[in-house]
Amino acid sequence: MAPEGLVRKATSKDLAWLVSSFQDFGKLVGDDTLCPAELIDRNVALLLDDPQTDFCVALDSAGSCAGMLQQPYRHSVWLSGLEANIEDLYVTESVRGKGFGRALMHRALAEATERGCLRVVLDTNESNTVARSLYEELGFSHTREQPDPGRMLLYVRPLP
Repeated sequence: MAPEGLVRKATSKDLAWLVSSFQDFGKLVGDDTLCPAELIDRNVALLLDDPQTDFCVALDSAGSCAGMLQQPYRHSVWLSGLEANIEDLYVTESVRGKGFGRALMHRALAEATERGCLRVVLDTNESNTVARSLYEELGFSHTREQPDPGRMLLYVRPLP
């Protein structure tokens, strides 16, 4: 298991590893066409400098990056306060199942709490049972009481 002390905020020195991880993550989820590879480095660099986005990396025993998490923050009209969105969580295949994802999630929750967020949200594929188990263990739920108990659907419309 990755100790909490081995998770830190990412810096520009981590850029190449983060870019490589995003490319691997895109392949893993079967959607490596969202962003051309040549733009990923620019996008990650922009977000690393964005005070409204946290990037954390988990380090293995050799001090090498083994996992990453991206968490942007925004003010929510409905909450009347800050909301954190765990947008990306990725752990290198060779160290999956060893606690790196859990350590990254603990760090993300601590960062959101420190910023005064009222809620942390994330999404995952329903077939990703390992991730769902972790999220539920950490107190996340994909259900909520509402007047009409219909399923919540994520709609997306690409713009030119």
